[in-house]
Amino acid sequence: MFHTLAYVLPHAKADRMASLTANDWALAALETLGVGGVAAVRVEVLARDLGVTKGSYYHHFKNRRAVLELAVQMWEDIATEQVIIQVNASSGDPRARLLRLARATFLESGRADAIESAIREWASADTDVAQVVARVDARRLGYVEDMLCEAGVGQPGLRAELFYRTLIGEFVWRRHGGPALSAEAIELLVGMALTDAEPVRGGDGSREIPC
Repeated sequence: MFHTLAYVLPHAKADRMASLTANDWALAALETLGVGGVAAVRVEVLARDLGVTKGSYYHHFKNRRAVLELAVQMWEDIATEQVIIQVNASSGDPRARLLRLARATFLESGRADAIESAIREWASADTDVAQVVARVDARRLGYVEDMLCEAGVGQPGLRAELFYRTLIGEFVWRRHGGPALSAEAIELLVGMALTDAEPVRGGDGSREIPC
């Protein structure tokens, strides 16, 4: 859901087979996962989508589970860590960064939504994947809480949870055909999360983080 980065599937040809990396196969697995769920991820399908034979696959992976494990690790990085890096690199105070994050995540839809939905469904039947999803949720919640804390709002943890649960609800809503939130609604949501923000200041006038 935190997904401003594209999942870039390499446009491979047969004569590129030797140059394909493990990450290329894992990205192809993510694409297939988003379309047909975990059951659809098979070496024959990945090879067809990449335009190569299966030889490169077996050079990198000993079994199907190995490519799936790398795929979910890449999802964790692309859909969370890389987004956090992008937002942190932007200029602006925590309010501006939270708005940028909200716009990126609430306005994004399509392929990334499908991949995240498939991974969460997969997690309901796989304890290892469930642990990754739980780690991702905790990381995202903590990141939003940190920004709210820096902005000086009260109860930043509760506000972060409400913000993130709203995102989850939006995600489910649009996956079932509902229209996405408007840009105006997203700005209102961020404003509500930041209501009464008043950073604490020390005796020398410097800003202190209240939590």
